[in-house]
Amino acid sequence: MWLVLWLTGLLAVVVGQFDNAQPCFCKIGEAVDSCRCDEPNIDQFNNVQIYEKLQSLLKRDFFRFYRSWFASLVLPYYAFMNPSPAPPAITCSMR
Repeated sequence: MWLVLWLTGLLAVVVGQFDNAQPCFCKIGEAVDSCRCDEPNIDQFNNVQIYEKLQSLLKRDFFRFYRSWFASLVLPYYAFMNPSPAPPAITCSMR
């Protein structure tokens, strides 16, 4: 009897987890559910929900400073490993 109940519960979890009718990403305040990680779902999530928010964050002063600081560490190493190509010039302008 317990085996039948356990298998029924396991089947319900597996079927519910891979159901395409459910939305993949939840809204604020909803429970987080797992979803299928296929290319259309990931592309839709990246292009619609993340890209614009990420671009607006990258325009802030903190990220401009971080990119310039990181480039000052990486570019000398890049120039040492590949002496022939000139590394791109990176400047940090203040508003």
